[in-house]
Amino acid sequence: MKIKNLYLQNFRCYKGEHHFKLDNQTTLLYGENGYGKSSFFDAIEWCLTGNIMRFTKSEEKSIDKKIILNRHAQYGDKCSVSLEIGSIILQRSFTIKDNPREIISIKDSSTTVAVQGKKNVDRYIRDRFGKKTSNGKILTSLIKQSHILSQDQITDFVLRDKPKDRFNSLADIMGYRQLLNLLENLKKVEDNLKNFSKRHQSNIATYDDLMKSKSKDKKEFDIYEVHNLLHELNIDLNNSNPRGELNHQKEQIINDRVTLEGKLNVLENLNDFEQFSYSHIENFMKDSQKHIAQANENGNRIAMLLSKNDKEINIISKRLGDISNQKKLFEEKQLLKEKINQLKSSFENVDASSNYIEEIENQLKKEEIKQQKLLYAKSHQGNYKSYQKEKSMYPLKLNSIELNIQKASRRLKKSNIYLNKLKNLLESEDQLTSINSLNNAIQEIYSYVLKNNISGVCPVCSTAKGENLSVAILENIQNNLSLISTSSKKITKINKIIKRLQNKIESLSKEIQLLEADKKNLEMNLLIIEKNILKIKKDYLYSEQLFFVDASKVEKKLKESFEIVETLNNNKIKFFELSSLLNQLEGFSEVNFKSSDDVETSLVKRKKQLDQRKNMLQIFKKQQEANKLLNERKYKEEHEKLLSLTKIIKPGEVSLPLSVIRKEIQKDFQNLNEKINKIDLALEYYLKLQENLHIENDLKELQSKIEIEKSKLDDHEKKIGDISSFREKIYLQIGDKASDLLNKPNSSIQKYFRYLNPLPGNNNILFNSPNSEELEIVLSYDEQEEGKEDLPSVQYSMSSGQLYVLAISIFLAINEAQDVSEFNFVGIDDPIQNMDDVNQFSICDVLSSIEKQLIFSTHDFNFLKLYLKKNEHRKNSIKVFILKNDDNSVTEVQEVNFNESKEKF
Repeated sequence: MKIKNLYLQNFRCYKGEHHFKLDNQTTLLYGENGYGKSSFFDAIEWCLTGNIMRFTKSEEKSIDKKIILNRHAQYGDKCSVSLEIGSIILQRSFTIKDNPREIISIKDSSTTVAVQGKKNVDRYIRDRFGKKTSNGKILTSLIKQSHILSQDQITDFVLRDKPKDRFNSLADIMGYRQLLNLLENLKKVEDNLKNFSKRHQSNIATYDDLMKSKSKDKKEFDIYEVHNLLHELNIDLNNSNPRGELNHQKEQIINDRVTLEGKLNVLENLNDFEQFSYSHIENFMKDSQKHIAQANENGNRIAMLLSKNDKEINIISKRLGDISNQKKLFEEKQLLKEKINQLKSSFENVDASSNYIEEIENQLKKEEIKQQKLLYAKSHQGNYKSYQKEKSMYPLKLNSIELNIQKASRRLKKSNIYLNKLKNLLESEDQLTSINSLNNAIQEIYSYVLKNNISGVCPVCSTAKGENLSVAILENIQNNLSLISTSSKKITKINKIIKRLQNKIESLSKEIQLLEADKKNLEMNLLIIEKNILKIKKDYLYSEQLFFVDASKVEKKLKESFEIVETLNNNKIKFFELSSLLNQLEGFSEVNFKSSDDVETSLVKRKKQLDQRKNMLQIFKKQQEANKLLNERKYKEEHEKLLSLTKIIKPGEVSLPLSVIRKEIQKDFQNLNEKINKIDLALEYYLKLQENLHIENDLKELQSKIEIEKSKLDDHEKKIGDISSFREKIYLQIGDKASDLLNKPNSSIQKYFRYLNPLPGNNNILFNSPNSEELEIVLSYDEQEEGKEDLPSVQYSMSSGQLYVLAISIFLAINEAQDVSEFNFVGIDDPIQNMDDVNQFSICDVLSSIEKQLIFSTHDFNFLKLYLKKNEHRKNSIKVFILKNDDNSVTEVQEVNFNESKEKF
């Protein structure tokens, strides 16, 4: 239930009549200190409760009327506050004179007085707005404590320095001070009653203690949950051994889980291959085998060349010792020529003198770059195409959202036009208020005439009417009531239409906000996709041509590239072999039979050439051996992984990626864990059930003995039971100690304070009650688990701004969880006193998140602008009243219209 309107007349610094239309979700009052912000909340408190606690500090003591009337009001003027709540108007007023009498009434929507008098109004408020759980006798006081936070409450809480005073202050804020007093009084009555039945209750207490001791041993659980759990596990309670069957099931499931753990451990070691299937790994092994075989072949060729080279060196060494063997060299020369001719057939178009090896190396480098680009295209091609497809769909989605926004905006504009027309029409009916006031005045005159014998003379105009005076006054009253009724029906009809339009406007505003949010999310996703596309394109391995080729063609090109590299390496080895033979032949070219000296010189030269070639072949041999070791190690790793996979891969899963298989196994593993947890829970329930059955039999026997003793008690026992039941019910609501409610880690007070507290670190607020009516508020740290008495008080370890934050946190939590009334509003008087910028930002966020009707004031224009800026998306649900002051009497209440431009504001 929300507050719709507040009407003030000569109340405190509000001179004359003022109207606050509180029809928005959030209402802000801005004004300097002393301009009437606190008086605004005083008016709501006085109208609801008949008191203003910051002036009386007592709920029983009535407030001095001189405090609340405007100092410029004249004798005979009226001081009043009216609250329109739902379909009724609650009004509290008095006429300024000596010993003024306060009048309180409730009027219906037609401004007809429905209820009058303090007791009747209190009963009406209790029945209409109070919840069943609240104490009706102190309902109005509780409403103030749970819905309105005034400046004096915050200051009072901050300045308290004694544990008992702080407890009393918190009890006042939380609204259960009277409950605590009432419980204490009832305890005394209960003790007196117990004296009359002490003899019988002594026996009952003994049996009751035994039952409590037995009851503490009972385990609490839901029997229906037990039956459902056992049914789910296919366990029959009538079975002779449910426990054994559950343990048997658990053992089987644990064995299955161990098997799945082994499979998951195998897959954990295959993270590098999670995107590949078992078949892919087999193909990788075949490729590795080919590379190893080729490396072996190349190694054999190099070994053969080295062997030949060494042999030739040995031969030359021998020939140097024996020139007579020149003939044999000549024969070898002929043999070399034959081999050279055979190898030359493989290099018909190659110039032996050219940089053939360098050309092959260049070709190998080009192929390696090509392979890298192919691999890059293979791994990123799918994501790239997916991003492009998503990007192409965005314009259509964005256009659809923009069209919906335009449609909703047109409907919203049209609804606002209709709403303004109806409001103007409603304002033209304001004459009803003046007629109603006139009629009330005439009714008071009529009552006065009936009670006092005034000889037929009108007490207003002194006209003599004789015996017809009361009849004439009654006719005027009836005529006015008829006019009021006609106008009221029309206003009621207009109000219903306005309400429907306001609901429609609110719905359209929310719809536009949601569409704008969807548009923003869509644009953000598009930006992310474009960044991903740009990231792929910026890589130096990106090739636009390859990214638009089919994946199978990329795979084919990659295979062809590997074959080209293998062919080039083979040609490289053959060319080395040919070069070696040509060099050998060159050594034989100078061999002749005329001079042994010439032969020796040529042999020395040839041996030098062979030594150089040997060095080159040994270097190449090391490279080939390194490549071979790398391929062998890779093959061994893949072979081990393949063997481990063979144990866990099913025949139908050989073509599935390992990541898919792993997810399925993890899912099965999770299901087994859940089933084990259910079995453990079922075992725990079964044991509890067996224990409870034995305890229940003992309790039944004790209960029968208690019933025998209770039959001997008189009416005093029933009264004691009623009082005890009432006290237990109240204690369940508020807790034996304040700390029981406040220290729960998930309580609203702790959540609000953790959010609002700007201090870094792991510090927490702790409410410590050394005694039942004492409360210490200390600052604790995560590393401090015990020794609450040694923790520092917040009064000495927190700033005044933080203490304000703590008090506001307590109030917001109480309002959020209040079980006092049906009222759905929050009122806070200037919540940012003594707060720095960080505190103000935090409290601004908290106020923005409140979903109830929010009414708060501020003296800080920057904070007002901050709140409006952070809530710009819902500015149509916010209303601002600017208070202007003249000689401590408010002369103007300016309402800000957000339909106008923000610059004007």
